[in-house]
Amino acid sequence: MTVAACGDASGPPPPPPVDAGAPGEGALRVLLADGLTLGSTVAPFERATGCEVDAVRAGTSADIVRAAPARDTDIYAVSGEAVLALVAAGAAEPIARGRDDAVPAALRRAGDVGGVRFGVPFAWGPELLLTAVADPGPTTWTALYAPEQRGRIAVPDDPFQVALAAHVLGTEDPYALGAADLTAAAELIRRQRPLVREYWRDPSDLVALFDAGRVTVAQGRGQMARRLAPLGVAAIVPDGPLLAWSTWFVAAADAPHPRCAAKWLNHALSAPVQISLAGALSAAPAVLTACPLLGAEACAAARLDDEAVLERMIVARTPRAPTGIGAWEQVWSAARR
Repeated sequence: MTVAACGDASGPPPPPPVDAGAPGEGALRVLLADGLTLGSTVAPFERATGCEVDAVRAGTSADIVRAAPARDTDIYAVSGEAVLALVAAGAAEPIARGRDDAVPAALRRAGDVGGVRFGVPFAWGPELLLTAVADPGPTTWTALYAPEQRGRIAVPDDPFQVALAAHVLGTEDPYALGAADLTAAAELIRRQRPLVREYWRDPSDLVALFDAGRVTVAQGRGQMARRLAPLGVAAIVPDGPLLAWSTWFVAAADAPHPRCAAKWLNHALSAPVQISLAGALSAAPAVLTACPLLGAEACAAARLDDEAVLERMIVARTPRAPTGIGAWEQVWSAARR
């Protein structure tokens, strides 16, 4: 996804936390990005708090960032790549210290600015290499740049492909690129361009490409993998550090219903709610406390019991200085032509 241009996300020290234990204001307005839904998590929240939820679909995470700060909004539901862009726009309210202690540190980083944290994640998953090639199939991200796959590659039409290119080139943190790293990533994307069959924007387009046999290797996420499995497309977690995506709730700065917003963040951090929301995305919950409810097998499948994976995973976030998302968008637009 593309987020609006921003510089280095920074801000003043967090204000005193809102008292989530005080009576709510009776209403909560949530802006939902990227087709997200709240499902069965709303009714128990309304019964417990008296905060009536108005959930509004608001386009993509990029659309929400471009419109931020939005009037009459209490909670933004956006991708992890957009959280620090909301912070930079002055649209996000810090959370109380210690509220997200059950969230793995690598996930928290997508909402962290100098130790001050914004928002809470409620789902995450690995970036997947989707392939119809078997015996043997590819096991690394280099398959998306391999000349032997010429004309059979599909990648998202998204400037965050800059991070993947930087990762393939060995950059330690592909979301904090210096000028030289950005130039190198741009050159790899330019070399990839003749190999790409299509830059896709809608998951349905990717499914159609595989179904028609037009592509054999692509990048995608859990829901796409589930839709492609009946077509014989395998979903591979490539070798090396785990690249991951996440989805977040962010309390709005100057929210008209701050106590209801604080109550929602508490609600969203509870294990049953996390399991429900993550399941709808074919993803893993973002709190370690979900494991006792999931059971050992499901917890292992979600990688929530694997400290080595959790410590080394790289979670997508808004790129910050020395190169920000504006520079990434320019590079992507030029390199993929």
